[in-house]
Amino acid sequence: MKIFQLFNNIAARSIFYIVFVGGLLSLSAVILMISWNTGITNLLDANPITFLESIGILALIYVIYFGIQFGKSSADVNLSYFSKTKSQSTDINSDIITAETLNKLKNSEKEELRELVNRCCGYSNSSELNTKKASYLSSSGKSDY
Repeated sequence: MKIFQLFNNIAARSIFYIVFVGGLLSLSAVILMISWNTGITNLLDANPITFLESIGILALIYVIYFGIQFGKSSADVNLSYFSKTKSQSTDINSDIITAETLNKLKNSEKEELRELVNRCCGYSNSSELNTKKASYLSSSGKSDY
């Protein structure tokens, strides 16, 4: 029971993780070093490697492997955005509001749409938008931007 209470502590879990991963890395480095020094050096007349060199090789393999995996997964996410069916793309185009559609709206609907856009842009009401627009104008009436 005390062992489980020990793992509830964040520091204890972190230390265990570091020791566990470090142990796996060390074991893998020893296996790589022994297999390289016994197999590859005899086969190809290559120089033997040290323990630290085998750790470096494993770190390089790790970075390359997971870098490729990350690239594939992020590419899949980006491609899934563009791989919509034809019906989905027509639905998106039908949601676009044109000037013709806006002209067909009643004044109350236009005011409701204006308030919705103002709220989405961070303005509480239309008067706040008008005061912001007036503050951007210089004395000559031209915008500084």
